[in-house]
Amino acid sequence: MAESEVNTDKKDVPVFYLYHSLEEAHENKEQIAKSGMQYLRFEASPILFDVAVSILTESEVLVRMHAHSNLLSTEGFPTKDLAPIRVPFDADEFENFLFGLSMLKKRKDLQTLSPSSLCSLLRVADYFECPNLMRLVFSHLNKLLSEKSPTDICEAFDIHNDFSQTQKQQMEREGLWCSNNS
Repeated sequence: MAESEVNTDKKDVPVFYLYHSLEEAHENKEQIAKSGMQYLRFEASPILFDVAVSILTESEVLVRMHAHSNLLSTEGFPTKDLAPIRVPFDADEFENFLFGLSMLKKRKDLQTLSPSSLCSLLRVADYFECPNLMRLVFSHLNKLLSEKSPTDICEAFDIHNDFSQTQKQQMEREGLWCSNNS
């Protein structure tokens, strides 16, 4: 286990780089917590995130092992040459994920997130295998979907209909189209 210094606003902030796999990091999460390192470094799109170790160790993020996550060991390498961990989603999705973890920790609802943001959050929570966060998102999505018409659901989730008016009328005649009036 090694550390590097990252210059953030002219202050040196300790950053902890993970082991060969997230499983290995999970096995050593007590050591991570006791190491004095306060942040784990992630890269999402072109943006770097220094994420508080406490957020990640209190969730189940560190149990997720993924073959394409490019996790690096710092043993035997100069730390300045190490690349951040790459995750397969963009910065907004990762920001929503961290927000979701924070809301879960504080036992708050996710009312401030749009339905599309909730879907993105669900994808990232699934990637990191965070079942508690996934349950919270599913619960909120169910609230948004309950007693809504198909049109309301399409509007809320920005789902566009690509059927022509003629196709729609034919489907209505055949009983395959659900309209608002039913």
